[in-house]
Amino acid sequence: MIYKTFRIMDGVEVYEYGYAPLGLEYLLYTVHFFRIGDTLVDTGSFKSRKALPDFSERPPAQVLLTHYHEDHSGNARYFQQKYGTEIYGHPLTAPVLATGFPIQVYERIMFGPTEPLQIQVFPEKIHIGPWEAEWLHVPGHSDDHCCFYVPEKGWLFSGDMYVADRIKIWRKTENLKLQREGLRKLLALDFDTLFCAHNPQEKGGKERLRTKLDFFDNFYGEVALHAQRGTPLKESMRLLGRKESYFTRFMTEGDVSVENMFRDVYREEGFLL
Repeated sequence: MIYKTFRIMDGVEVYEYGYAPLGLEYLLYTVHFFRIGDTLVDTGSFKSRKALPDFSERPPAQVLLTHYHEDHSGNARYFQQKYGTEIYGHPLTAPVLATGFPIQVYERIMFGPTEPLQIQVFPEKIHIGPWEAEWLHVPGHSDDHCCFYVPEKGWLFSGDMYVADRIKIWRKTENLKLQREGLRKLLALDFDTLFCAHNPQEKGGKERLRTKLDFFDNFYGEVALHAQRGTPLKESMRLLGRKESYFTRFMTEGDVSVENMFRDVYREEGFLL
């Protein structure tokens, strides 16, 4: 069963999709993509394709991808082939999508398969609908991750840079140091509306990012101190009251876990090589 909602947020069309294999009480995830005039920001996952609306009367001219992950790029080829939509991404996004990329079993279950496609690299200047926008490279969640800032409207399309105030689980490929640097870069901008792909915030979006950065800074500082003292990683987890999510760890074959977040800090501090 596909879960879907539609709403207007500060003049932006917000499409939310999720997958519930056993009914809505077992909803696995939700992800949003956004439409502003002739522009889509991200495309949702392949799994949601059959539930997408018909855009034939107003076909999108361009898609701006925040990054290559399958829940963001999953319908890019669909829009490209059905509507002739131009797809744009970071220079690091293009080769990944051109050759296709492997995904794990849990990702295929949640999001569906991936499809190779050719995309264009962002030009120096971009527009989101009628407004001039800036694209900013903020790696850490993925190497190619970008956000889009619309100064005139006070909008930030943040991809996966927010998600929540506090992050409890972590992918193996994520980098906490880079994400903290990226959040500081974004907080230098003047915005209020945060178009997060998983948790949009119509008001107070900048404060939400600041809250997340404070959490990351505090977490990093505490765990780094344990690493420097030679505290075993699992003991650090116990001291900070963080219990492993064994169900998540098992279902993702270790790709997503609580321990991964601690391990990232220990590695950054030079104690796990």
